[in-house]
Amino acid sequence: MHAPKPIRKTEISLLLACLLALLFAPLQASGAKIILTGKKLAVMPCRLGKAMPNAPAAKKQIIDCTLSELCYLEGDPMADAAGIITELLQQELQKRFDGEVTPLATVRRHYDPQPENPDETLRDMAVGLGKKLGVDYIMAATLWRYDEREGTSSGAQKPASVAFAVFLIDVSNGKVAWQDIFNRTQAPLSENVLDARLYLKKGFRWLTASEYAEYGISTMFTDFLGK
Repeated sequence: MHAPKPIRKTEISLLLACLLALLFAPLQASGAKIILTGKKLAVMPCRLGKAMPNAPAAKKQIIDCTLSELCYLEGDPMADAAGIITELLQQELQKRFDGEVTPLATVRRHYDPQPENPDETLRDMAVGLGKKLGVDYIMAATLWRYDEREGTSSGAQKPASVAFAVFLIDVSNGKVAWQDIFNRTQAPLSENVLDARLYLKKGFRWLTASEYAEYGISTMFTDFLGK
């Protein structure tokens, strides 16, 4: 067994070196700015999988894959991993828009995880569900890697690793208004300065997969919404 990897305090100097750049660097959104205040929103339950590499479906956007094409997973995600992503997306939307977000219990009453049409895509499902709920925008997501941390917060034999895509769909026309992908494995700051924001926010520790996914979703929303 590999020895646990400690997050060394000596990395603080590197963190501080990155801090000024992060403070003055503009946040980059993954799409055009969209005003969601006053709009009705919902989160569709997250689906597992993405198209197999080198398969014809892999050339499509994930949002336009049929459910049968969303079959490729990296590793063996825990059974409720998709549910965790759904809950995290819901929580993040509610933090920002609260009463404008449809409760998950309501969404699940109208959601059919196995549509009758085998050619229905993730986009089709999202738009159909959004119309049933009477919302303006609906958020869909797919998860294909959710590897839990092995070890403790102070020393990990294997860090958490998470990969998922998030799409915000305009229910009125079916267009993707915004999208982003989080596909990362936690690494020491000395190996990946892009995680400087992570250590500023969470401290020098190894995160669980849920904590790492929460950080990824929070960062996505901040970059997109600017708040």
